[in-house]
Amino acid sequence: MNKLVKLMKEAKKPLLIHCKAGADRTSLASALYLYGTHDKQNPQEAISIVYGHFPWLGSKTKAMDESFLLYQQQRRD
Repeated sequence: MNKLVKLMKEAKKPLLIHCKAGADRTSLASALYLYGTHDKQNPQEAISIVYGHFPWLGSKTKAMDESFLLYQQQRRD
């Protein structure tokens, strides 16, 4: 995740984040970008049903939420 954040920070802007049929992966990448570059925004908002992320009813996509929270915790330590 650190490599992805570094890549997105250094990339020419505007930045398009896209994953074919991957709203959950795109949401995770977007949250990482916001967390790594925009301290004042709430990056968790990028991982949201508003953007097609659906981590309920037994969906395995909850792993995106868990991965992001773990990343945040490790960065704070």
